[in-house]
Amino acid sequence: LLEELGSREISSLIVEGGSSLLASFVKANLVDKYLIFVAPKLIGIGGVDLIGDELSPLRKLKFERIEKLGEDVLIEAYPVRQ
Repeated sequence: LLEELGSREISSLIVEGGSSLLASFVKANLVDKYLIFVAPKLIGIGGVDLIGDELSPLRKLKFERIEKLGEDVLIEAYPVRQ
């Protein structure tokens, strides 16, 4: 899919999905920018992980902007490449 998008000169993509999809993009170093929305809710046992539990090594982020949007919070962050 990514090769097809590249052949059509599409170089930007918004990825919305579950933790497995997001983890695969992160592991492949394909994420240039994170827009993380946080709702004021706590989920107990059985909650859904943001990235999954198999992401290694640790990924560092640089927070660029934190903004309150209604009751939610938007965090704009960028990966710190070593």
